Amino acid sequence: MGDPFKDTSSVALNPVIKFTTLFGLLATEIAVSMIQKDNAQDS
Repeated sequence: MGDPFKDTSSVALNPVIKFTTLFGLLATEIAVSMIQKDNAQDS
């Protein structure tokens, strides 16, 4: 008898992990561009 939650949780978490990774990369890129924009305005 296998773990009944193993297959369902891995399938459900896969898009969540992908979305979290993508959102993290986008948020980092936006933050870096905002910091660069602020630095350009200061000087």
